[in-house]
Amino acid sequence: MSQLSTSFNLLSCGSNSCGQLGIGHKDDVDTLQPVLFQQSSENDSPATLRVTKVVAGGNHTILLTHSGEVYWARDSPAESRSENAPLQFSRFDIGAATSTTSDGWKPPFHVSLAAATLEASIFVVRDATGQTKVWSCGIGKKGELGLGEHKTAASALSAISDFPPPGTKLIDLSASLYHVVAVLDNGEAWGWGAGRKGQLGDPLNAVIWSPRRFSGIPFSVARAVCGREFTCFFGSPESGNIFIIGSDKDGIRSKAPSPSTIGTWKDVGASWHNVFVLKANGTLEGWGKNNLAQLPPANLTGVLQMAVGSEHAVALDNTGAVTAWGWGKHGECGPGGDGRGHQNVIAPAGNLPDGSKVVGIGAGWATSWVVVENLPISYHPS
Repeated sequence: MSQLSTSFNLLSCGSNSCGQLGIGHKDDVDTLQPVLFQQSSENDSPATLRVTKVVAGGNHTILLTHSGEVYWARDSPAESRSENAPLQFSRFDIGAATSTTSDGWKPPFHVSLAAATLEASIFVVRDATGQTKVWSCGIGKKGELGLGEHKTAASALSAISDFPPPGTKLIDLSASLYHVVAVLDNGEAWGWGAGRKGQLGDPLNAVIWSPRRFSGIPFSVARAVCGREFTCFFGSPESGNIFIIGSDKDGIRSKAPSPSTIGTWKDVGASWHNVFVLKANGTLEGWGKNNLAQLPPANLTGVLQMAVGSEHAVALDNTGAVTAWGWGKHGECGPGGDGRGHQNVIAPAGNLPDGSKVVGIGAGWATSWVVVENLPISYHPS
């Protein structure tokens, strides 16, 4: 089948009290349901949108597409707590929101990275010259917006001033409940937000209102992931290097594996209380809390992709099946969730029609997401 005829569909399940699943209502669901998109023009067909990243806050969801566009469900990124927000995904015009800025900032603009805290959204926007800037909006009572001292709310998308430093670009962005960490192409990491537990490094401050550079990391940082009260830094995938700061609750720091155990990795992620590493050999390494069965299932191998939510995780394996495990009270791990943790294959490989396949996954705050290629319009999950 030619690339021109390829279509994509996004499916979701889990917590939906504010319409963050974008499925047309506000009920939690424990089976994957087709996500709905508002069509803004005749040329803006949902079938052409390949979602490459799912970013979730407390009750809002942001989608990034392969073309650098942004879609949102529940609260608009620039209108926090909207009571009239649609119960489907709408396109957010990032170009219009970021066009008025400093000299040398040239269209077109594309979002390359995004992250979300409890009530804030953060975007890395790239212009035609390749330079990047960081923008934020929403509510950040603990400095999550990064906009300066005591700036706790932004109803419109606002640029974080003097960041990144001249001559640098952002290559990674991560956030948890109340703090944000950015990685630059020079190997530095910067953070802002809540720092009471040391998750933003020294000197220890309860709130870091603007981006501050981390010191003392013994290697060049390639990725960073944020838990509720910790930050985990990774070196290059081949090095296996790892460095964790913040709370050691549940052995996040003290029980971390050695670089030789981690080996070469493909992807990394963090939930509120866990760290996950997808190794090059298709196995998962995980540590931290396990009271809700958050750690990777022992029988899970051949993993191609993983996505990490607040207290659960999702994996796509080489058979085409999608497995979810951990806390599943809202249906994010499929049927049978009782709040004590369980495991389900939420998208069995054999259940898709001929010619369709899973090409992406996502996980948010008690939500799970699956991107399917060439799913017929008539298909309805059982």
